[in-house]
Amino acid sequence: MQAHELDRALGRVEGKVDGLEHSIREIKSMLQESHNDITKRVSSLEHSRSKLLGTASAIGAAFGVFGGWLTTNLLPRIPH
Repeated sequence: MQAHELDRALGRVEGKVDGLEHSIREIKSMLQESHNDITKRVSSLEHSRSKLLGTASAIGAAFGVFGGWLTTNLLPRIPH
Protein backbone atom coordinates (compact mmCIF):
# COMPACT_ATOMS: atom_id res chain seq x y z
CA MET A 1 0.00 0.00 0.00
CA GLN A 2 1.22 3.43 -0.84
CA ALA A 3 1.32 6.40 1.51
CA HIS A 4 -1.71 8.15 -0.02
CA GLU A 5 -3.77 4.96 0.23
CA LEU A 6 -2.77 4.59 3.89
CA ASP A 7 -3.70 8.23 4.54
CA ARG A 8 -7.13 7.72 2.95
CA ALA A 9 -7.73 4.51 4.92
CA LEU A 10 -6.62 6.22 8.11
CA GLY A 11 -8.97 9.13 7.36
CA ARG A 12 -11.89 6.73 6.92
CA VAL A 13 -11.08 4.99 10.21
CA GLU A 14 -10.78 8.35 11.99
CA GLY A 15 -14.14 9.40 10.56
CA LYS A 16 -15.75 6.21 11.83
CA VAL A 17 -14.17 6.67 15.26
CA ASP A 18 -15.44 10.27 15.37
CA GLY A 19 -18.92 9.04 14.44
CA LEU A 20 -18.82 6.41 17.18
CA GLU A 21 -17.65 8.96 19.74
CA HIS A 22 -20.53 11.24 18.74
CA SER A 23 -23.01 8.37 19.05
CA ILE A 24 -21.62 7.47 22.47
CA ARG A 25 -22.03 11.09 23.66
CA GLU A 26 -25.63 11.11 22.40
CA ILE A 27 -26.42 7.82 24.15
CA LYS A 28 -24.85 9.08 27.41
CA SER A 29 -26.96 12.22 27.18
CA MET A 30 -30.14 10.24 26.56
CA LEU A 31 -29.36 7.91 29.48
CA GLN A 32 -28.75 10.89 31.78
CA GLU A 33 -32.07 12.48 30.74
CA SER A 34 -33.85 9.16 31.28
CA HIS A 35 -32.22 8.77 34.69
CA ASN A 36 -33.31 12.29 35.68
CA ASP A 37 -36.89 11.62 34.52
CA ILE A 38 -37.02 8.34 36.45
CA THR A 39 -35.60 10.01 39.57
CA LYS A 40 -38.26 12.73 39.39
CA ARG A 41 -41.01 10.16 38.87
CA VAL A 42 -39.86 8.03 41.80
CA SER A 43 -39.74 11.12 44.00
CA SER A 44 -43.26 12.06 42.91
CA LEU A 45 -44.54 8.54 43.61
CA GLU A 46 -42.91 8.51 47.04
CA HIS A 47 -44.55 11.86 47.84
CA SER A 48 -47.95 10.54 46.70
CA ARG A 49 -47.47 7.38 48.78
CA SER A 50 -46.62 9.46 51.82
CA LYS A 51 -49.72 11.61 51.35
CA LEU A 52 -51.93 8.54 50.94
CA LEU A 53 -50.50 6.92 54.06
CA GLY A 54 -51.13 10.14 55.98
CA THR A 55 -54.70 10.27 54.72
CA ALA A 56 -55.28 6.62 55.57
CA SER A 57 -53.86 7.18 59.04
CA ALA A 58 -56.10 10.22 59.56
CA ILE A 59 -59.17 8.28 58.41
CA GLY A 60 -58.25 5.41 60.71
CA ALA A 61 -57.83 7.81 63.62
CA ALA A 62 -61.18 9.46 62.84
CA PHE A 63 -62.93 6.08 62.82
CA GLY A 64 -61.19 5.23 66.07
CA VAL A 65 -62.46 8.44 67.65
CA PHE A 66 -65.93 7.86 66.22
CA GLY A 67 -65.93 4.26 67.46
CA GLY A 68 -64.88 5.45 70.89
CA TRP A 69 -67.64 8.04 70.90
CA LEU A 70 -70.21 5.41 69.87
CA THR A 71 -69.08 3.07 72.63
CA THR A 72 -69.13 5.79 75.26
CA ASN A 73 -72.19 7.83 74.27
CA LEU A 74 -74.58 6.06 71.98
CA LEU A 75 -74.42 2.34 72.66
CA PRO A 76 -75.22 2.61 76.40
CA ARG A 77 -78.48 4.37 75.47
CA ILE A 78 -79.66 1.61 73.17
CA PRO A 79 -81.81 -0.89 75.08
CA HIS A 80 -80.47 -4.42 75.01
